[in-house]
Amino acid sequence: DVDNNVDNNVDERLPPVMLRLPNTAFGMSMGLAGHAIMWKEMGAAAFVVKNNNNMEVEIVDILNKISWFAAFITCTVFALCYAYKIFNSFGLVKAEYLNEVRCHFFNAPNLIFIMLLLGVPQDMNISKQSKRESIIC
Repeated sequence: DVDNNVDNNVDERLPPVMLRLPNTAFGMSMGLAGHAIMWKEMGAAAFVVKNNNNMEVEIVDILNKISWFAAFITCTVFALCYAYKIFNSFGLVKAEYLNEVRCHFFNAPNLIFIMLLLGVPQDMNISKQSKRESIIC
């Protein structure tokens, strides 16, 4: 367990929720961003467009927006909470980084950012050039 390597001063400064917030929590945002990509591509799929039923396309667009905004909000909340954890107890974060399983999840915020760019709703009018530039950076 990662928390066994931490001194008792950290336990007094951080609320128990922050002590138990692993970097694997970003996986929830990644799953929601994956759903946003799926619903976006589903709206452009041939079997939905061929039916000529605007109701189906509108439902798919609404589900895309809900999934995308949920992913964006959860990613923002987890990033703020994890930044708070880094600021107040760097030892916990270092222990997670040295863990052989949890170290792989430190790349998750970058992947979520790319997935959010891929799943952005079409109503937001973001150009392809600015998406490319954002992914490169």
